[in-house]
Amino acid sequence: MQSKTTRAMKKEITKFLEFNGKLIHFLAEDGEYLVALEPICEVLGVDYSNEIKKIGESEFLTKHLSEHTIVPADGIPQKMVCLP
Repeated sequence: MQSKTTRAMKKEITKFLEFNGKLIHFLAEDGEYLVALEPICEVLGVDYSNEIKKIGESEFLTKHLSEHTIVPADGIPQKMVCLP
C-alpha cells in the first residue's frame, strides 16, 4: 500500500495540447488523466458557465466531474472542474 505522500508525489501537470497559442494542461493522478474544463472552453471560445450547466444536465458526465488544483500557464494554482 502506498502512503499518502507517495501518491501525492505522483501528481504531475504536463502540457497536453497547444491550440491557438494557448496551453491546455492536465493532471495525471494514479494513472488517470484529468482535464480542466475552463481552459478548454476559453481556447474553443465557448462560455464556460453554459458548458458546466450542460454537463450538469448529463447524468453520465456529472458522475465524472471533480474539482482539483491545477497549475495553469500563469503558475498560480487554481481549483478547477475536471473530467477524466
